[in-house]
Amino acid sequence: ANPPLPPDEDWRPRAYAILESSTGGNPFNVPIEESCNLLNYSQGSFELVVNDLQATLSEEVSEAMVAICKVRGVPEAFTSRRELVNFKKVCLHLYHRACEL
Repeated sequence: ANPPLPPDEDWRPRAYAILESSTGGNPFNVPIEESCNLLNYSQGSFELVVNDLQATLSEEVSEAMVAICKVRGVPEAFTSRRELVNFKKVCLHLYHRACEL
């Protein structure tokens, strides 16, 4: 069965207000300057997705969306991403050490 859809109202103002008040800041409002980087914002965690869904959608819709994400393997995708990033770091370290030989 399909999850209940949110009403047709625009969800963006509420989502932006919630993101603005969060400690991590709103990644949609990143200033365009060299000193700012999206790496300064929280990333790479399924829990962040869950928090955003819960903060911006009704309880019923957010629970349905989280359930769909879990069935589709989204949490495992985040785990795989984290492991691949770690593997990349190890490979880079080995490369730099090999260049010293």
